[in-house]
Amino acid sequence: MKISEVTPTYLREYLRLDATGDETTLTLQMIAAKQYIINHTGLLEADLDKYEDLTIVLLVLVSDMYDNRLMTVSESNINRVVDNIIESHRNNFIL
Repeated sequence: MKISEVTPTYLREYLRLDATGDETTLTLQMIAAKQYIINHTGLLEADLDKYEDLTIVLLVLVSDMYDNRLMTVSESNINRVVDNIIESHRNNFIL
């Protein structure tokens, strides 16, 4: 599945939300997840569909954003799967 094929309806099913899940929130989280991927890889949005593994990153990021909607931060954890996939697509950024 390509990133462009992910819809709020698909995200609602992926997150196992009932039919009245907040589509606006899911849309905003999907946009934020795409931007995160773009910012951390240097890829253009048009190039995201070339790498279907980035769809996993989008799903994990949206899931995390949905599960952690509060503004309380107790720990800074980066999902290893997300980090490894992002790193494999990074375009020569100096860390």
